[in-house]
Amino acid sequence: MAEHAYLYRQGPDDARRNNELDLYRESNRHNSLCAQAIDAAIDEHWNGMHVNGAAADGIIAEFGHDRVRWVLAAAVQAADWDQRYSDPNREWLKDVWIPPEVDKGRFIPHVHPAKLNDFAGLARQAYEQLHLFDAKQCDSVFDFETVAGRVLVLRPEVLKDEYKAPESMLFLASHGNGCRRDAIGRSIFGRFLVDGEQGRFYRQDFLGVLKAEFLPAWAIEKMAEPEPEQTHEPARIRVFQINRDRDNNGQCFMPLKEGHQPDSFSYDEVYNGLVPSSDLEQIYQQFNTKPPPLHRGWSLSPSDIVEVQGRYHYVNPVGFVEVEFEPLLTQKPEGLLRVVMLL
Repeated sequence: MAEHAYLYRQGPDDARRNNELDLYRESNRHNSLCAQAIDAAIDEHWNGMHVNGAAADGIIAEFGHDRVRWVLAAAVQAADWDQRYSDPNREWLKDVWIPPEVDKGRFIPHVHPAKLNDFAGLARQAYEQLHLFDAKQCDSVFDFETVAGRVLVLRPEVLKDEYKAPESMLFLASHGNGCRRDAIGRSIFGRFLVDGEQGRFYRQDFLGVLKAEFLPAWAIEKMAEPEPEQTHEPARIRVFQINRDRDNNGQCFMPLKEGHQPDSFSYDEVYNGLVPSSDLEQIYQQFNTKPPPLHRGWSLSPSDIVEVQGRYHYVNPVGFVEVEFEPLLTQKPEGLLRVVMLL
């Protein structure tokens, strides 16, 4: 399956504030291309009465479910008065959030609304055939003091199209500040039930806690399995965090922009020492739950750099990206010591 272009869901104000205008503009370009492709597909597959069933397949394959749904939502939300859009299509598209400052008219197909409604129905049926969990099958994470030990449901838009399946949405939470209702932190650690892969997400990445009556039998069996033991040798690492006085690009706490590299000059070295494991997720967990005593920075966050075995990894909101980095351009806060932890 082809990799689809990134769908930027924020508006121009956020893009400007976060120095992500390039991402915003590129995503808008693909939104426009998607709208044009929908126009062409409807013209090709119009039989005089309806748009036939093949019209949506190629568009979804080219642009992905999320972008097709976003473009259709822009059209329907911009004409919420137009009764030619059916109630099922409206219901499917109403929860797609499009910032109010976005000019929806730039991304709306130009075909007759009745034809576009036909196409939206086909796209909705293709989406429904994925049989994904939805919010109605979940309780809010805020209904619980802690969600640790519970099965959470990832939002469909967090998953790429090739992973959009109900089994891929189930995530067994284990720990993290985001598990607790009253915590300021948002990170939730755990594992995917389908294959046991460890992961980390933010609280807002989930629809909620799956209600017990919707929990599949296979998932119950997976929950009973012990977590695989992680065996790693101690590793020396360095951690670098942006000094906000030198953050000329406004990158502190931001995800890495596609095609960009971090500005080494804006970073301070805030830790240099041994940790129990070279695994990046375990390092992230340690620095967010029980950081080394002489760590001189804040908890590990987006925009931080972790050096492990001479390779540099940028902390993104989800996961890590290996980057080019020059530590000689960084600075050390006064009093930074090299630390050797007793393990």
